[in-house]
Amino acid sequence: MAKLYCIGGTTIDLVGRPYQKLNLYDSNPGKVKLSLGGVARNIAENAVKLDTEVVLMSLFGKDALGQFAHQQCQKLNLDLRYSRFIEHSDTASYLALLDDKGEMFLGLADMEILGQFEETDFDTIIQAMNPEDYCSIDTNLSEELLERLCERIPAKIVMDPISSKKAHRAKRILKHLDVFKPNKMEAEILCGFTLDTEEQIFKALTYFHQQGVKEMFISAGEAGIYAQVDDEQYHFSHDAIPVINTTGAGDAFLGVYLSQRIRNKSWIEACRLGICASYLTIQDNETVLENLSAQVLEDCSKIIRITIERK
Repeated sequence: MAKLYCIGGTTIDLVGRPYQKLNLYDSNPGKVKLSLGGVARNIAENAVKLDTEVVLMSLFGKDALGQFAHQQCQKLNLDLRYSRFIEHSDTASYLALLDDKGEMFLGLADMEILGQFEETDFDTIIQAMNPEDYCSIDTNLSEELLERLCERIPAKIVMDPISSKKAHRAKRILKHLDVFKPNKMEAEILCGFTLDTEEQIFKALTYFHQQGVKEMFISAGEAGIYAQVDDEQYHFSHDAIPVINTTGAGDAFLGVYLSQRIRNKSWIEACRLGICASYLTIQDNETVLENLSAQVLEDCSKIIRITIERK
């Protein structure tokens, strides 16, 4: 069976949520949780929990947090043969402050360690890839490095642009992407116009398809997922649900989606199960659902009402 390669960040996440509405410039009673994160690592964990063979290539600081993160990744059965420790560098970290509804209020990422990736670091992992594999890369790498890697990677290339601050790094590699999943804000930066209406979102899908993206998804929060594959455009939506924590919902979608595509499921079925994973993740305190499994997704698919509309 094909493999999933995930290249990018592994972080130590601190996520805080107030019990009541945030009072700025003041101390707010709430809950603070420490966990592992990083888009590449989160996608990898979601996929490996569905019995997908996953290779994670990341950099760890040679500090206590880096040792902890590396050990936890090993416990998840992630293949770390291409990852390494960096002397005198802090392990990547991410600080998130949610509002009282569980939506992101502020995020602060320290990903400096990933700037120490060199192109030659990828020689061996690229040689191991096959055309039937998938390779998820993130925008923690520089534009120049991303472009050079995409020209060399033989696997199907996947990207989540991570944030509006880094989304522009995807601009030059759109033609290489087999799967791309920005949110509305990230998509706006790349296509150059606002996505305030459904018509504009479908226009953006057309734009990305014309740039060369084969399987294109725009996540729109409560409005669901908008997708284009070939010349077909769809809107996937589901009933409103209470939100506990939106952190990791997009990673859940992509990790599950890729695990299903590797199993030769149709993109529509893979998308449906990816939405189930996001649906469950935003109702949980964890960034990655602890009990995620194929059976959990199947049970969810029988409960959640997903509407699929073709444009």
